Amino acid sequence: ASWWEEGGTVHKSWVVGGKKYGGGDFENRRYLMDDGNILVCESTFHPNEEGREKARVTWRFLREGAVYGDAAVEFPNIFDVFGSEEEKKKKTKTKEGDSGASSSSEPRMIVGDILDDATTSEEANELDGTSKLDIEAEIERESWVPPSGERWAIAAPGVDLSGKWKLIITEKFKEEYDEFLKSLGQPLIVRGAAVVLIGNTREETTQTEG
Repeated sequence: ASWWEEGGTVHKSWVVGGKKYGGGDFENRRYLMDDGNILVCESTFHPNEEGREKARVTWRFLREGAVYGDAAVEFPNIFDVFGSEEEKKKKTKTKEGDSGASSSSEPRMIVGDILDDATTSEEANELDGTSKLDIEAEIERESWVPPSGERWAIAAPGVDLSGKWKLIITEKFKEEYDEFLKSLGQPLIVRGAAVVLIGNTREETTQTEG
């Protein structure tokens, strides 16, 4: 089930009856910030098990091509980072006169979509713009009559979640994401790999009405 809240600016959805993570329901809230350049996705897992705490994580996505100040915000590719670290290690060993074999044969793990139906943010320190869309101005300009009630079937004018997005990664988000996975019952080895690989997360959304 899904609908729009807060005057058609926040999309809320529920995925109920999930069997994973001990069983439970996923609640998701999506809305735009920074004049539509940031997509915020708040995910909450409500476990069926009595006494078990809810698992929460907030994701922030940067719209593809969005520019802040004089330049676009860029995030390094994880494989470039790994390559750079390996080069540093090799240079260090050479300086120390170590002619031993490289340790690049460490085991790797491919982590699947452990979030299942959860919709994929924490406050990004480097992005301080948090202005909301001027919904009232949009309504006045289009002579639009809003639906009645707190839950709407359509979004307000000017609210469109469509686009291609890239996850914003901060240290604070990594900590929150790790706690989220821990609350879902994921073991340390899975959480460690997931926190590393999460940097390559992309999302493409298409909003339709009706």
